[in-house]
Amino acid sequence: MRFAFFLRVDRGDTITLSSGGPAGSSQVKKTKAKVVQINQMQMFAPDQYYVWLYEGSQWTTYLGGVIMVTIILAGVMFPLWPPMMRQGVSYLSMAVLGLVGLFFGVSILRLIFYIITVVVASPGIWIFPNLFADVGFVSPQRPLPYTLSCAQRNEFHSLFPTSLAHWARS
Repeated sequence: MRFAFFLRVDRGDTITLSSGGPAGSSQVKKTKAKVVQINQMQMFAPDQYYVWLYEGSQWTTYLGGVIMVTIILAGVMFPLWPPMMRQGVSYLSMAVLGLVGLFFGVSILRLIFYIITVVVASPGIWIFPNLFADVGFVSPQRPLPYTLSCAQRNEFHSLFPTSLAHWARS
């Protein structure tokens, strides 16, 4: 078989696995399974146990390889590109460099503002507190009331009983 891989294993004790609903409920489904460990001596014997690992079709790996080779060739052949495309890449790289510079500028300004507010109003105020947070693109774009838990949301509405709180409830 093309995409299969066989390994000799040793069978261990039987364990009980549970899945489904919360523990103790009637929706929990219990199954028994044997623990297997890969044997270091990988020799074939008819009376031993084996596992079959199947990786499936490899078309995504081949497609990724073709795309990678195409991108590398396009980068290597940059001097052969038409002048208009080279100028477009130049503008694009300057725009990205400007965004990186803006990011560094904002981070330096926020540090300066924090140092000033530590002196004036301890413990200090961070502007853009999640600037370096490891989050996706969508979560920082959501309004504050939607990112809070139910108790925190009620506390937020009691602190800000304005049209913003009314808007966030609807």
